[in-house]
Amino acid sequence: MKIKYQELSRLFFSISELFPVRQAVVGKTSFTMEKPRHTDAFLLFTDCTGICYQEGETPFYIPQGSLVYMPKDSRYMWETSPLSESGTGERLLFEFTLNNVEIKRSNNEKRAFSVSETQGERIYFSDKVEIVSTDHKELYRKLFSDLISSFSKPDTSPLDVYIAAYEIFKTVADDKSKKSHADTRIISKGIKYMEENPIPDKSIAEISAMCGVSVGCFEKFFKAHYGITPVEFLNAQKIFYIKELLRDKNNSLEEIAEKTGYCDSGYLCRIFKKKTGMTPGEYRKLYFSNMF
Repeated sequence: MKIKYQELSRLFFSISELFPVRQAVVGKTSFTMEKPRHTDAFLLFTDCTGICYQEGETPFYIPQGSLVYMPKDSRYMWETSPLSESGTGERLLFEFTLNNVEIKRSNNEKRAFSVSETQGERIYFSDKVEIVSTDHKELYRKLFSDLISSFSKPDTSPLDVYIAAYEIFKTVADDKSKKSHADTRIISKGIKYMEENPIPDKSIAEISAMCGVSVGCFEKFFKAHYGITPVEFLNAQKIFYIKELLRDKNNSLEEIAEKTGYCDSGYLCRIFKKKTGMTPGEYRKLYFSNMF
């Protein structure tokens, strides 16, 4: 039973296979889900960013503070980078399976609710990994922390755990139906340009002017949406573009250096290793060894 996130508010559903946990991120890391996921899950990138690769799909950038949905049976590869200077970060994972539960209301004067004893269809939101929200990151951090705290107590109360879990789903439903994207709309032209041009020929000042706002205003709205500055985003996009080129074995390092504006392959290798912790050759080996 595939539904939109906001449709959760119109349904009643059971939550099974509930499991929340904190995941430490130490340095720039990669992780491959080699076996299909056994449950659905939400993953909150609390103080790190990432890139998600899926078979047959275009890789996408995950801003800090993003809430990501991972469906059952999905397979993917993450590249994660902490934002803190210490090189450490955290993600919050919430695994679950949802099933629709039929609710009936009597026709008598009490209008009482009754819950069907028969478990309905599994509820899911997408067939692939996707970003649910990039807003309200502090709210989601609190909700996930409350769930993990309730779940981890030695004398765990099932009621507390399920109240915390249902609160997350209620917030997800409200988030999709009520949130405002006013700030993002103001700079949407600039965001589109930056996403489509990993090697831009415009400065941040020129991109801001495209949106009709000052550089300071553009940077403020951009960081509120992505969790990083426009310059940091462009640097990440450039490395991401290099990785795309490296995934084609026919591209030599000299050709990649020319396409990305580096003076030679040696300089490209030094910058790439500084940003990713590995050489282009090591990245190629890692990528092709983890292909789906």
